[in-house]
Amino acid sequence: MEILRDPFWQFIGAFLALIAIIVSIYIYLLQKNKRSLSYEIVVSSELLTTNEELHGKIRILFGKSQIQNIHLLVIEISNDSNGSILPADFYENLSFIFGDETKLLSAEIVECYPPSFKPKLMIAKTSAVIEPTLINSQDYFKIKFLLSQYDNKFKINGRIAGVKSIRRVTTTNNAMLSLIALPLLGILLAISLVLITWSSHNLFSPLFFLVYAPLNLIILIMSYYIYFRNRRKIFWGVKKRNDEHKKNNIT
Repeated sequence: MEILRDPFWQFIGAFLALIAIIVSIYIYLLQKNKRSLSYEIVVSSELLTTNEELHGKIRILFGKSQIQNIHLLVIEISNDSNGSILPADFYENLSFIFGDETKLLSAEIVECYPPSFKPKLMIAKTSAVIEPTLINSQDYFKIKFLLSQYDNKFKINGRIAGVKSIRRVTTTNNAMLSLIALPLLGILLAISLVLITWSSHNLFSPLFFLVYAPLNLIILIMSYYIYFRNRRKIFWGVKKRNDEHKKNNIT
C-alpha cells in the first residue's frame, strides 16, 4: 500500500489522531461540568376511597379530619449528571406544588443515597420544599406524599445554576437503555481490543497513524460517553427499582 507511505497521508493520519484526542478531552470537560436533575414517579396509587354507593356509610379519618380518599405518591429526585450541585447554586428552592383542590396530608423523605445525604423537607398547605443542599453526582432521594383529592397533576419548581429544567425519566426508559447500552459498550470495547492487537506490531507504520490510532480513539470516546454518562442507569438503577418493588417497604 504505497499510499500509506506518502508523507502527506501520514500527516493526515496524525492530524486525525490529534482531532480525536481533542474531541475526547472536550467531551470529558463537557460531561464533567454539565449539571442535571431528573425525577421519576416510583409509586402512584390510590390507597383508600369512598365511592358513591358507600358515601355516608364509611368515613376515612386522617388524624381528626375526615377525607374522601388517600393517594400515595413517591417521587425520586436524582442528580444524574457528572457535576455536583452546591447549596449556593439554588436561586429558588426545589418545590413540589399540587393543585388547589389537592390536600397534602403528609410528606417525608423515605430514602437517600448515599446514607450520609440528608436533605431537609419543609411542608406547606399544598406544597413541599427542599432546602438548598449539596447534591453530588449520582445522589438521590425519595419523597413519599400522602394526598387527598389528588388530580394526578403536580409540578416541580426550582431555579438552579447550570440546570435548565428538571426532566422526568421512567423505569422503562432505563431498562431499554441498559438493554442497548451494555451490548454496545461490549462491542465497542471488543473492536478496540482487536485494533490494539492488530496494530501492536506496527506502532510506527503509516497504517497505525492513518487508521488504527484515530479509529481506536473514536471508539474509546464513544465507550467513555456511554459508560460514564449512564453508569447508574446501566448497572444498578433498574435492578434497584425491581428490588424495591419486591420488598414493598415504602408503604
